[in-house]
Amino acid sequence: MSEKGIPYIKAKFTGLFKRNNSKHDGKYVFSDIKWTYLHIYDCEKLEEFDAVSQKTGDYWFSKQIYSTRFWPFRSKTEIFIPKGTDGVFTGDIFNVLIKNIKLNHEKSSFFGKDWHEASGDIYFRVTTQVKPKIEKSIDDNKVSGVNIVGAPTKKTVYFPSNSSVPSKNTPVVILQDNQSAPILVEPPVVQVSPTPMSTSGNIGKWGQWFWNIISLLIFGIILYYLWPTNRMLFYILLGAGALWLLSRVVNLGGFFRAIGSLALFGFIAYFLFNIFYKTSSGSVPVKTRDGNVKIFPPKPKPTDDTKRSDPNNVSTEKEVNWFDFQDLHYTARYETGELEFKESISGQEELRASITNVNSSLEFYTRFYNGLNRMDEPKIKAIAKIFSDSASKKNMDALQTAEMVITFIQEIPYYLVHDESCDKAIATNNRFMVDYHREGKPCLPFITAGVQSPYEFLHNLKGDCDTRSLLGYAILSQLNIASSVWVSEAYGHSILGVAVPAGNGIFKSINGVKHYGVELTAKGFRLGMVAPENANPNNWEITLYNNHS
Repeated sequence: MSEKGIPYIKAKFTGLFKRNNSKHDGKYVFSDIKWTYLHIYDCEKLEEFDAVSQKTGDYWFSKQIYSTRFWPFRSKTEIFIPKGTDGVFTGDIFNVLIKNIKLNHEKSSFFGKDWHEASGDIYFRVTTQVKPKIEKSIDDNKVSGVNIVGAPTKKTVYFPSNSSVPSKNTPVVILQDNQSAPILVEPPVVQVSPTPMSTSGNIGKWGQWFWNIISLLIFGIILYYLWPTNRMLFYILLGAGALWLLSRVVNLGGFFRAIGSLALFGFIAYFLFNIFYKTSSGSVPVKTRDGNVKIFPPKPKPTDDTKRSDPNNVSTEKEVNWFDFQDLHYTARYETGELEFKESISGQEELRASITNVNSSLEFYTRFYNGLNRMDEPKIKAIAKIFSDSASKKNMDALQTAEMVITFIQEIPYYLVHDESCDKAIATNNRFMVDYHREGKPCLPFITAGVQSPYEFLHNLKGDCDTRSLLGYAILSQLNIASSVWVSEAYGHSILGVAVPAGNGIFKSINGVKHYGVELTAKGFRLGMVAPENANPNNWEITLYNNHS
């Protein structure tokens, strides 16, 4: 008996193979080929066979040849083994040794330069572990269909896993009561019912098609998600998929197939990470690359008849370079004028004086923020157009556009803004302000209501939480992206809300529309992410909002 009690089968074969190594040097290294089709016939069982001693000369060996594979990334071989006149065996075969290989050059050229036909001897096993499929009792040469209790020659019959009943000449595996190992025998005349044999190969092929279609659908869904959210990763993943598909159709060799598969798996893993980690709410900001902010020396503005004699009519050019959460780089270069800046300051003071008879701080800031936004709306149109043009050029959706604006504001260094002197702020009981000034961090004092208007902030690039939130709201409003400004007396803080599909995190529903909060005073906070101590949505109130569709 052969090793481990599982017999070998010796047969003849005719098959097609491809070379794994596409380089043609006129020779065939049979250990470096892949069989795509095997027709195996004239099978006979070997009582004794030592595969190791037979690995001489030109031979090919594999522990398993896959005939049925549900997983699309595993290559398979079409295996055809006739089983009498009633069916075929198309399952996997094991411990396969191929010898005495003869090439048919005439037919090889017919199939194409990458396909070659060969024939020879094949030794294999049909299983590595015998599992019962159907249990019957036999007495001599008849299958009774029932177990004969107490029969002295009771035998348990195990049919191969790919057939329901044996055909007339089908080998079966028989394990007798006094035997510990299965043997493969040819039963004599087996009396069975004329039930047609199911062709398991069809099941395997349908299963293969099913999982291929499911895999393609999953891959398509991933690409569909990446197109609006991460264009760079979309193209990389599409290229990896194309490389893998090309390696399946054209003989590019194992190296390129491995590279394509690794790239495919790697970017799918990155995609899942991008969904379940980077978009999730939490206190740990996402690491983004550092940009820079430049303010150039003032220069005289082009004059007109009304401002020709004003020496203060100068403009200042700014340049902000930054990266978003997808590592895309942006540059915003714009100018602001000193006269327009002073006009906003005067307008802000007038607005503050006009707001009277308010019942709460929420009502005051709602009216004040709304007034500042309306006042500066015409002045920031040129700056908002920078973002609009960039979004159109890169074919960005609302989420990507919002993140572009968010990361722009986060890139600008933080300045604490006071409506009084910085020294007076230190004397308060506000722990944050006290610690902030003790560390010598920058402060902008004597600003009406402690908040700058959008144009003021764009001019001097000095702002804290509500100044930043108001600028974000002003720019997004001009981009027709629904947004809001949140304030909290409990936290003494302000954040921006944006109504785009962030997925999860802190949000507030405004007239049925979800606005996801985002921290703007530090880099790396994505939509839905705030500091953990500020994460209770019940402690936030909405001052102003729009629900642009």
